[in-house]
Amino acid sequence: MIAEKIIKIMEEVQPVIQLDDDQYGVEKAIQVIHPLLIKYKVIIIPLKILNCSTTNSNKSANIGMLYQFIDAESKEKEAIEVEILGGGFDEKGNRAIYNALSGAYRYALQQVFAFTVKDRDDVEKSNDNKEEGQAVNQASGNNVEPSKEEPKDVNELTSDELDNLFRFDSEVA
Repeated sequence: MIAEKIIKIMEEVQPVIQLDDDQYGVEKAIQVIHPLLIKYKVIIIPLKILNCSTTNSNKSANIGMLYQFIDAESKEKEAIEVEILGGGFDEKGNRAIYNALSGAYRYALQQVFAFTVKDRDDVEKSNDNKEEGQAVNQASGNNVEPSKEEPKDVNELTSDELDNLFRFDSEVA
């Protein structure tokens, strides 16, 4: 069943680490998801371009795509379909549509499998904090793991936390 396979992939997927240029590409998303697609035998097929527009002498493009996520093991080839938007920009104008297609694919992966995107600095700080907490615990003779924060209620989130939660890069807009 495709829904069960998507949930299994969601349970195993690791966050994508963002590079210094504040972007993460489709290659990084594929690198994270690809082994799990093979493991659970899920195929992704772009079915149709729903709409496509270019502006600014073809330097900017927006595209709507329909993707199908298929359970390759089921006899009926059970599937779900996902409509997603992507945007792209290219100063020369010859790759804007390709960038929009790549953006749409990346967003489809991110939306279906719900993986997170983390700043490299956040990951390094998190690792430093874990090491710091472990050093303090060891020095005090306390071998208890540092406590994890309880999840916040959505109504208690600050505007900065909401912005980070729903952050999109400049390709979508």
